[in-house]
Order: sequence, then structure tokens, then C-alpha cells
Amino acid sequence: MAALVQISHASADAVAMIRQLSPAVWAAFGLLYLAQPVADLVIFRQLWRLPYRGVGVLMRKVVINEVLFGYSGELYFYVWAKRQPGLSEAPFGAIKDVNILSALAGNVITLAMLPVSAIALHGVSLEHELGPVFWPGLAVVVLSFGVLFFSRRVFSLTRSELGFVSLVHAIRLLISSGLTLLVWHLALPDVALEVWLVLLTSRLLLARLPFVANKDLVFANVVLVLFGSGSTTALLLATLAIATLGIHLLVVAVVSAPGMVRAVRAAVYRTKTGDKAAM
Repeated sequence: MAALVQISHASADAVAMIRQLSPAVWAAFGLLYLAQPVADLVIFRQLWRLPYRGVGVLMRKVVINEVLFGYSGELYFYVWAKRQPGLSEAPFGAIKDVNILSALAGNVITLAMLPVSAIALHGVSLEHELGPVFWPGLAVVVLSFGVLFFSRRVFSLTRSELGFVSLVHAIRLLISSGLTLLVWHLALPDVALEVWLVLLTSRLLLARLPFVANKDLVFANVVLVLFGSGSTTALLLATLAIATLGIHLLVVAVVSAPGMVRAVRAAVYRTKTGDKAAM
């Protein structure tokens, strides 16, 4: 709620920026949005032979994770998988392992970005603004590697399956990071690359914090507070956060539409059947 309140101050400017951004920005932004559900589809087709129609469920899972509390989408996906005959007898183990490996892969990428960003912080004089943001996320990153010491007790998948899932997550994170930088650079080409690298690392660290909803909005809110609502960089991040939230709502509407149509048809059918029985 605090993020929405803060971003609402820049809403008019954000709408104007949405209109000004080039088609190339939105094309890269669309690919960035699809990176997570496509990676999930690749993984679960390998593990479960998940049909392609499952991409709608995976997109809804991503939205629930982002809009509600973290991992709430995984609970939704688990309940859905349990109801699908012949899909998986024990979906919990696979979903758990996939999420643990996703977190570990994200931690590795984040740690790799930290030295680069530490140098960039001094180069663009952002150590006072964003330096304190690094430490909470860094603590979570370091502590999360403790799961490796208990890997034999934690993981349910085979070693080959764990390797495949880890590879897909690593590729997804590299592509997502590259697309994020591309979107930002295409939108504001005059901003130094060092600034984007620092902001990307800050965003990766924020993503490591558990049970944080609307991380794009929270991140945009943090940047707005630190840089000021008059900053074009902060305005861009707020604009993209608002656009992401809009796409989330659109995805929910599109994915839910077939179910709503079936429910209406069933209600109409029951009404007609009841009228005939009454006659």
C-alpha cells in the first residue's frame, strides 16, 4: 500500500512516459515478463510432461507470487497439480525443489553482481543512497546457502533432474537480467550503465527477501524515495512497475475468462434443466 501511495504521486507523469516509450522498449519488456512462465513450462514439461495449455496456470502462479505474498503462487500450483489426473503423484517435492534451486540460482547471480556493483557505486556516487539497501538482502543470500549442507535431506528430485532445473534457472536469470538492462537502456539511453548495474543488483537483492509482495512496486517506491519523484530514472522504474501491475491484472482476466465462461454456461444449463423438470 505504501508503494502504491508513493507511486500515485508520479502517476500522471508515468502515464505520459508510457506513451513516450518506444515499441522496442515494450517488446523487450514483454519478453522479460514471459521469461519466468516460459522457464517454468520448460522445467515442468521435463519433470511432468506438463501440456502446453499449462502455461496459463504457470502465468497465474507468477501473478499470485508477485501480487500476493511470495510462494502463495506455488501453493496454488500445487493444489492445481494435485487435481490433474496422471500429471504427478507427488507434486510437492518437485515444486519445492524447483523453488529452492530458483532461489539458489538467484543468489549466485546476485553474488556475482555484487563486486561489479560495489565498484559502480563509487563510480556514480550512489554509495550513500543505495549502499544500505544491499546489506539486508546480502544477509538473506548468505544464509540461504545453508540449504546446501542439508541437500540430501531437502531435495526430492534425482541428480540429473536437479542439474537440468538449475541450468534452466541460470539461463532464465541471465536472460532476465540482460532484458532488464536492455529495457532500461532503451528507455533512457543517456543514463550511465553503472547506474543500471547498481539498480539491477539492488533489485536482485530485494527479490531475495521472502514474503515481500509487489516487489517491482516496492523497488520503485524505494528508488522514488531515494532519488526523488523528479528523477527520470525513478519515474521510469515507477512507470514499468505500474505497467507490470497492469499486465498482471490483464493476465488474471484472460486466464480466468475460460473458467468464467464455463461457469456461466453451467449455470445456464442448470437453470434450463431445472425449468424443464418443473414443467
